[in-house]
Amino acid sequence: RDRLAGAVRIATISHEDSAAFDAGAFQALHSYLAAQFPRVDSQLRRETVGTHSLLYTWPGIDSSLKPILLMGHLDVVPVEPGTETKWQEKPFSGRIADGFIWGRGAIDNKLTVLGTLEAVEMLLNEGFRPARTVYLAYGHDEEVGGTRGAREIAALLKSRGAELEMGLDEGGVISDGVFPGISAPIALVGIAEKGYVSVELSTGATGGHSSIPPRQSAIGILSAAIARLEQNPMPARLEGPTRQLFERIGPRFPVGQRAVFANLWLTRPLVIRKLEDSPTTNAMVRTTTAVTIFE
Repeated sequence: RDRLAGAVRIATISHEDSAAFDAGAFQALHSYLAAQFPRVDSQLRRETVGTHSLLYTWPGIDSSLKPILLMGHLDVVPVEPGTETKWQEKPFSGRIADGFIWGRGAIDNKLTVLGTLEAVEMLLNEGFRPARTVYLAYGHDEEVGGTRGAREIAALLKSRGAELEMGLDEGGVISDGVFPGISAPIALVGIAEKGYVSVELSTGATGGHSSIPPRQSAIGILSAAIARLEQNPMPARLEGPTRQLFERIGPRFPVGQRAVFANLWLTRPLVIRKLEDSPTTNAMVRTTTAVTIFE
């Protein structure tokens, strides 16, 4: 607990503007981890990849077994300027209070980094040696795409001929109440990640005085375009991992809903319409469109 709180206090922020990158914060976190987990630091091979990402290698006893990869990331998203006073606790306080550790990274994703390091440190202390090789990979730029961190680590492992038995990342959540009719918690195991594309819409208009406005202003033109985007979403699909999810949990629904999911060949349109009602489940059945910044 205290070690995670200490890591949260180090503001390892990823910025879209690379000029704002604070290398010193990441170096401070590297030093902190080395000091807090001395056995990991001394007994595992530690490499710095892509300037500030970390890759630890814990050799296994049996070289014929494929290695596993445990992942996390060291970076966090910025704090929006002007919102600092609105936080219940300071964003990098690392304060332990009311049963929580407060601050950026406490969940996303220093929790995973510190959790795996705690486990490995404990096992090393007990003299444990893994049967297969274990890699610990912690990227430094996941929040801005991972091109300098995770991508570089993947390329390095590939160049060494590493073929993994399993990779474990931060993944999804254990949901409770997301699917009406199922009282038991459901673990959502992520096996892929959506990509994204950013599109900028812009327009110009002749200037003038608000007392004699044009028929349609630049704001009106952009607003109409955005409204059309939101009114015409990408097509919905119930296939692949999403369909497999409902086929797996279908038998746990009450009888009426169970029949629906047991006959998706017939009820698919009905199920899709229902899933579209919630932002959470809508994102499971289509490529989403999100308008995020308006100027």
